[in-house]
Amino acid sequence: MKILLDTHILIWVLENNKSLTSFHKSILADTRNEKIVSQLSFIEIAIKINIGKLPGFNISLHDFMYHVRNNGFSMLPIANKHLITYTMLPFIGNHKNPFDRMLIATAINENMTIITVDDKFKLYKNLIRLL
Repeated sequence: MKILLDTHILIWVLENNKSLTSFHKSILADTRNEKIVSQLSFIEIAIKINIGKLPGFNISLHDFMYHVRNNGFSMLPIANKHLITYTMLPFIGNHKNPFDRMLIATAINENMTIITVDDKFKLYKNLIRLL
């Protein structure tokens, strides 16, 4: 299964955060699953570092990216087709988070399952698979 990590899951994995459930840990530890990180997650982290929304993030983005590459994650660039799908993605409920919506567009295009604990993704359950 191709698993696209939501940004907070990616951070939790590399921090070994206790918020990561045993279910999520087992999915990510399963070598049959391809763990994929969108380039968008690094953009989101960079923005949040700059505006002070990740105060506990104590590693440079460069080092973080290095750890992602060296821990068995595939890095997926943002593609034009992801952007085009993003522009066509319906607004469901009150959900307008551009990072979430772009990950959803990416998952649609690449036939991936998103791993997250963010309940807002459930609004799109008819369009994507979630863990």
